Amino acid sequence: MGVAMVVSIDLANESARRAFVLSAQTLSGKATYQIIGGSKGLPAELYRTLRIDAGVEHATPIIEGYIYTPDFNRTFQLLGIDPFSAASFQDYLSGAGKGQNIARLIAEPDTFLMTQKNAMSMGIKTGDTLKIEFGSVQHELKLIGLLEESNVFNQQTMATVLVTDIATAQELVGIPGYLTRIDLIISQDDSLLKRIRDLLPEGSEIIGADSRARTLRQMTSAFQVNLTGLSLLALVVGMFLIYNTITFSVIQRRSYIGTLRTLGISRREIFSMIFREAMVIACIGSLAGVLLGIVLGQVFLQLVTRTINDLYFLLNVTDITVSLWSVTKAMILGLGVTAITALIPAIEATSTSPVAVMQRSMLETERHRMILPIALTGGMVMVISIALLSIPGTNLVLSYIAMFILILGFVCLSPLAIIILLRLVQPVLSTMFGVLGRLSVRNLIASLSRTSVAVAALAVAVAVTIGVGIMIVSFRGAVQSWLDQYLRADIFVTVPGANHTANTPALSPQFLDRISSMPGVVSISTGRRIDLMQPGGMMELHVIDMSPDNFNAFQFKQGNAGKVWPSFMEGSVIISEPYSFHHQLGIDKHVTLRTDKGERIFPVAGIYYDYGSDQGVITMSRVTYERYWDDRHITSLGVYASQGADIAELIKGINASSGNPAILVRSNRALREASLDIFDRTFAITTVLRMLAIVVAFIGILSALMALQLEKVYEFAVLRANGLSPRQVWGLTSLQTGLMGFSAGVLAIPLGIVLAYILVYVINQRSFGWSMQLILEPAMLVQAVMLGIAAALIAGIYPAYRMARTIPVRALCAE
Repeated sequence: MGVAMVVSIDLANESARRAFVLSAQTLSGKATYQIIGGSKGLPAELYRTLRIDAGVEHATPIIEGYIYTPDFNRTFQLLGIDPFSAASFQDYLSGAGKGQNIARLIAEPDTFLMTQKNAMSMGIKTGDTLKIEFGSVQHELKLIGLLEESNVFNQQTMATVLVTDIATAQELVGIPGYLTRIDLIISQDDSLLKRIRDLLPEGSEIIGADSRARTLRQMTSAFQVNLTGLSLLALVVGMFLIYNTITFSVIQRRSYIGTLRTLGISRREIFSMIFREAMVIACIGSLAGVLLGIVLGQVFLQLVTRTINDLYFLLNVTDITVSLWSVTKAMILGLGVTAITALIPAIEATSTSPVAVMQRSMLETERHRMILPIALTGGMVMVISIALLSIPGTNLVLSYIAMFILILGFVCLSPLAIIILLRLVQPVLSTMFGVLGRLSVRNLIASLSRTSVAVAALAVAVAVTIGVGIMIVSFRGAVQSWLDQYLRADIFVTVPGANHTANTPALSPQFLDRISSMPGVVSISTGRRIDLMQPGGMMELHVIDMSPDNFNAFQFKQGNAGKVWPSFMEGSVIISEPYSFHHQLGIDKHVTLRTDKGERIFPVAGIYYDYGSDQGVITMSRVTYERYWDDRHITSLGVYASQGADIAELIKGINASSGNPAILVRSNRALREASLDIFDRTFAITTVLRMLAIVVAFIGILSALMALQLEKVYEFAVLRANGLSPRQVWGLTSLQTGLMGFSAGVLAIPLGIVLAYILVYVINQRSFGWSMQLILEPAMLVQAVMLGIAAALIAGIYPAYRMARTIPVRALCAE
């Protein structure tokens, strides 16, 4: 199970990453560089200048945008190309894309190409028309040919792409005379690059073809590292199960091992026998885990892809990619973890004298002597972990290593904690259940070498559930408070589209005027989000124009609101907390942005709390933006209604006024609910991982109880011979399992709270830079204890059944 979780998350992450890389490579083709423009794009005349004046032989113009198909409720990426120059860049233009279809694509307006598989899934064929929408503008395109799908990755990439010629694309996205980018195939010739840069208009830049892809991959890196860390927790829980299993295999054959030692078998041979057995089990378990992980990976892939689409960018990937490296890593982890955990019982079996090996009581006595030294070691390990977590920086791997060390330290402390806890509850159990209550506690303490490991495994699994649960509740509470503060308008209007590019459709000025004059509307605020490629990578710019009465929607971490807003209106910017964290900026710093008027420096007036982007946002006033950019697009709108106005009627009026069903008009409440729905979807995969960790621990409890049942056959037989009924055996066993679950639940509470603290104040901060307050819900802690008890009681059903059915005569006859 542990290996399966690691494999499934690794394959899902790797498949998503590889699909994105191949998608970027497919769309950019063989290009080595790209020229990108400012807010309006690149003037089309630049392409002619490059080909003729600069002598660039391999160059092709590109227009990108996102369009919506109302009949199929799907969003497609529009790719406008020059088929002649693009042929040397793109493989997907082969086959049906050549010859007559290429000529028709250029000669006939409003025509397009798409993949054959896509056309079949939509039920359209060559010659059919497809209705599309871009903002408030509707068009009909005619399918004139099908693109060749050279491989499965081409199929996935091109499944969301419609190809048109440049002229059609310019008309569709409303940028006549402009291009989104120009792709180039050139070597790293300094003289040519310099000649090209000299010809570029202000606000444009030449970048490596993989620069944008690299930036987008960096967006998801922290998300994927966190998933990997959580999956490894299941393997950590599985370590206890492996230790329990190998230890039991040694104890179960203690007489056999003692006899072999008496007959002269060496310590090395005993060690080799036990260790080889462990590695055989490891091979079988790891192989089974790999196979199960491939199956689970398909499920996790959909969850990972959905989260990436919700939070980052549009990604289409449907099939898991099984890589040799992922499988190899999983096998190394499975074999390595088993080798480490099998060393202790193997060494114990060889270092103990034959007489001691034959006597279970001597082993337990030795274990009890070691409890205090082990606890002290655990305390020291936890101190080391805290020291590692205190090291400043953004290293997530070090943070997870420190967290795993903390868990191991807790495991070392758990035997002492279990004894203290059981002795505290013993008087209560004795009063409630009499001799059975006393027996249950004494049996667990007497078998501590067996029970402590199983309890620790369940405690860690439950603690992970508590820690991640508290983190999610705290995060959700912070997001909800932020939404309540940030979403001040009564109605929000946005254009459809999956990106924030220069080609995102805009709300028309006439539409804004109609809304402003509608009865019941007090005021409106406007917004524009745009992704800009800057020297440091891609960044998101948020342009706002709102009344000063609504400035309190922003809560500042740094900066006084009374000073921030006057400076903001005069040309400064405010940045979100994550942007400040990732770029190490404070209010005494500045940001340098490449504008349509060249590079400009903007002072940072304030840093505000924001949970809308983990990469961070720069916010600028509309006045400042229009001073340095030629873009006048408005893509979002906040409508403030008068007191007592009917919001539902206003929404109907706005929809009727837009004349376009694709325009998104939502109430304040609906937008909050939609935002929280995305939040909940984001953590769906985390919930699955937590539950699987509980399953691993459940198996650990079951194996421990089965071991106890085998070890205590003689003891239960004596009790039965002295009058203990099968029903009382059931009761005694249930009490023991319930106590194990109770102990695990109680011990999980402090560990879970510590893990939550680490996740909120260390992992989250180093991953995304968000601030939030830890929210402890007593109900969650009670549920954790009940979860531990329930898991143990369910695991104890079969062992209790076996113990109750044991025939005393058969158990005693061997004696």
